[in-house]
Amino acid sequence: MRILRRPEVRDKTGLTDPTLDRKEQAGEFPKRIPLGTGSAVGWLDHEVDQWIKDRVAARDLDSSITGVELPLSKRVAVARDYLDALGVTLDHLRSIESAS
Repeated sequence: MRILRRPEVRDKTGLTDPTLDRKEQAGEFPKRIPLGTGSAVGWLDHEVDQWIKDRVAARDLDSSITGVELPLSKRVAVARDYLDALGVTLDHLRSIESAS
């Protein structure tokens, strides 16, 4: 586990400080971790990575953003990648569906 400081988070996400703060306050970005008694803060690298992966998955699944309908095989691949990132298997989803 690694903690990213603000400059690394800015470089990794391309977001400005005000945008990071606004998204975090709105619950749209991972919460920061205080690193001491002062104002030093950081973010968990895997949470920032997951946030980026979520943005990519949303982009790939939402054809209204690109104006292009993705082929079914691409949508399935993106959905599988997203489920893998969440640690969910198709068998688990099927068991949930059959239980309802």
